[in-house]
Amino acid sequence: MKHFLKKNIFLLFVFVWSSNAPLGADQLPNKTVDEKAFKTQKDLSEIDPQVVTPDQNSVNTSNTPMDPLPSGELEDTAGQEGAKILSPADLPYDTSAAPAPQVSALLAQEEPTTSKHRITELKVTGNIRVDTQMVRDYLPSSVEYSDQDLNQFLKDLFGTGLFKDVKISMQGSVLRVDVVENPCFNQIVFEGCDAVSRDDLEETISLKPKEIYSKERVQEALTRLKELYHLKGYHSVQIVPQIINRPSNRVDLIFVIKEGRRAFIKEIRFLGNRSFSARALQSVITSQEEQWWNLLAGPEQVYDKERVRYDCELLMGFYLEKGYYDARVAPSHGEITGLNGGFIVTFTVQEGERYTFGKVRVDSKIKGINVAELLDKVFWSEGDWYKQSSPQRAADTMLKILSEKGMPFVQVIPVMEKNPKTKEITVVFEIKPIAPIYVRKLTISGNYGTDRNVIERDVTFAPGDPFNPSKVSASQRNLESLDFFEKVTIKDTATPDPNLRDVSVTVKEKSTGDFQFSGGWSGQEGFLGNLGLTERNFLGKGYLGNVTVYGSQRAQSVSTILRDPRFMGLSLDAGATLFYNRYKGSTISKSSPNTKEGTYLEQSVGSGFDGIYQLNDNLFQKWGYLIQYQNVGDKDVRSTFLKDNLAQHKNVCVSEIQHELTYNRTEILAGQRVDGWFAQMSNNWKGAGGTVHCILNRFAAEKFFPLNEEKTWILRLHGEYSRITKLGYMRFLDQMYTTMYSFPGFNMAGIGPRDKKNPATALGGLQFYTAFARLSVPIPFFPKEIPASILLNLQTGSLWDSMFKGKDVLSNKFFNRSTWGAGIKIKLPIVGYMGIMYNFPIQMLHKVDKKHGLLIIMGQDF
Repeated sequence: MKHFLKKNIFLLFVFVWSSNAPLGADQLPNKTVDEKAFKTQKDLSEIDPQVVTPDQNSVNTSNTPMDPLPSGELEDTAGQEGAKILSPADLPYDTSAAPAPQVSALLAQEEPTTSKHRITELKVTGNIRVDTQMVRDYLPSSVEYSDQDLNQFLKDLFGTGLFKDVKISMQGSVLRVDVVENPCFNQIVFEGCDAVSRDDLEETISLKPKEIYSKERVQEALTRLKELYHLKGYHSVQIVPQIINRPSNRVDLIFVIKEGRRAFIKEIRFLGNRSFSARALQSVITSQEEQWWNLLAGPEQVYDKERVRYDCELLMGFYLEKGYYDARVAPSHGEITGLNGGFIVTFTVQEGERYTFGKVRVDSKIKGINVAELLDKVFWSEGDWYKQSSPQRAADTMLKILSEKGMPFVQVIPVMEKNPKTKEITVVFEIKPIAPIYVRKLTISGNYGTDRNVIERDVTFAPGDPFNPSKVSASQRNLESLDFFEKVTIKDTATPDPNLRDVSVTVKEKSTGDFQFSGGWSGQEGFLGNLGLTERNFLGKGYLGNVTVYGSQRAQSVSTILRDPRFMGLSLDAGATLFYNRYKGSTISKSSPNTKEGTYLEQSVGSGFDGIYQLNDNLFQKWGYLIQYQNVGDKDVRSTFLKDNLAQHKNVCVSEIQHELTYNRTEILAGQRVDGWFAQMSNNWKGAGGTVHCILNRFAAEKFFPLNEEKTWILRLHGEYSRITKLGYMRFLDQMYTTMYSFPGFNMAGIGPRDKKNPATALGGLQFYTAFARLSVPIPFFPKEIPASILLNLQTGSLWDSMFKGKDVLSNKFFNRSTWGAGIKIKLPIVGYMGIMYNFPIQMLHKVDKKHGLLIIMGQDF
């Protein structure tokens, strides 16, 4: 009897306790429930959204930020007594760490059971927006279910994020599911957003009306909004999320924004730079100083920690590419100037010594490799300045050769050995075997505006190809060099099969469009202006698109260009162009105010296409074709030579085949060539159909000498020779002429053959040569954003052998002219180059050549 009473008293206690406090997930008898599966929210102590009772079921949607609401009682306009400002702990739904879910006991037993529950009906209560069938779908189809099955069912329902609480209980053969739904967003409002559009804010937070509310999602949206404002330079922005309860388990989310003042970069400083000027280093980084004249300031002029960190990497790569193997760029820092909240960004550089390439060798762990063949792919010589990218490019070429020879599972690793005494870098190419692993799947993400095939063509592997870390690195470099993406990440992950890997490519796109405007004045063309629109990733297909409109007192033109740098998937840069030109040419210069200028009017419309490819690292070849229809009016032409030449050919078709071969080993800093040399040969054949038949051959070469360590004092030597061979009919304007810019010191008619009856009329020539030495010296007291230079120029040359012959043609034989000049050149924002030079002819043909010393440069380089 005593045992019976004890047993029933115990059962009565269990019954009373379970009916008043249902068991939590961690209290289930079967002990198989995972506590973590029931946690639907994290502790978000970093935000504390203000929760307010709605006033007349409306929300403030004005641009005026809402003041923080006072604590205490509020007037109840929604039919709720004692409505008040709620703290997160007072909310009827999840705003802090979610409570442990309530789960009714499935079996009143203390120990786990393996018994089965026969379920004939599933009854769902408490659901308003969620369809009952959706809840049923999470219960696997069966007749009998174990406790583990029901616990998993419970976890799956919580995992949807749709419910604040779920309770399940067995009532005979009926499984009862009681749910409490999480609220959903009714509307999302931004207040105080003046600097950023609402469309951008909505796109950033990725929250939509009717979606499920959770505090984690609000916290994530808040973080994204702050990142967006920081990116635009608003580092003091304050954003407060507010919650307003609505009927039917809905909430309004309001982001109250106080933007503050935008923080621009007031100054960029470089410390420790001995070999390169601050102006040269400024051209390497992406951050820019705020410019007073730039009304359309971009993100480059706004302080951004991530951008500055990226700039450190660019500076490091720049020094390594120039041979400074020991160079280090210390982490930069930004300090507030106190003046309108602007930043001073400082980069600290330790340059070290400059190194050259030493010996090169191949260390192979694989037998049967032709080492000599691989060494032939090394394109530098011992003693050349070290260049960081060169060994890796050679390694990529070696890997390609080995793959073509049936050895895909090898890795070519360039290892640099530094010799501090000789200042040489020995390059060792280590060739090692790797495990035979293949690519199972290639995933590309983040390319919202770029076609997938644009990315795939620069990824050096595809699904089914051998997986090689060297190819992954090469793909990373290829995608970064496109300059379409702000960030490129390539990751490989393991698969159930150890011989297969999945590879994911994630990109973050950036703006690829540019608008150019420039204006100026030229002594030859008068006032001029230029408008251009360029898109480097046109239609997301990697095309280069450009539209340019040019106008001056003498010339007007409209042109459009479309180029594909990987035409048909090949290493071929192909392009097509359409154009219209109108030019008022001059055949005679005004010798006095009363002298009428001899002119002709040329109008042309046409199209063309070309292709450029690389023969080696420095050698480029170009082929092209151009067809145009031209009309030339000779109303004001005064020379009988020219009138007779155009008599029956005022309307012509010109069909031209173009060829160009360029060898380029120049170094560019701040957009200017400062070192090295290049040579170019071009051939233009007019006569593949059409009216005009001639061929122009031209050869030119230039050499640049930096005269100081910073490479700001530059001596430029230039020489060229051109010759036209007449193959049939050709017009006078198909010949060569000089201008005040191509040969300064002489008037608009330039130098060369003249009409004896009209000595100021230029007849053009079939042969031309020139050579000049030009020294550029920077002016130190000019600001960095307005660089200025002193120019000294010494030039010589001649134009001769006109297509017109006879005793009435003057200066038709070779006669050398020489000139020297000095001036100043400034690069202004928007306008471009502006300057003035005065030139003094040293050698000229008297009674034929006319002086013109003053040369004004505006809107164009010299």
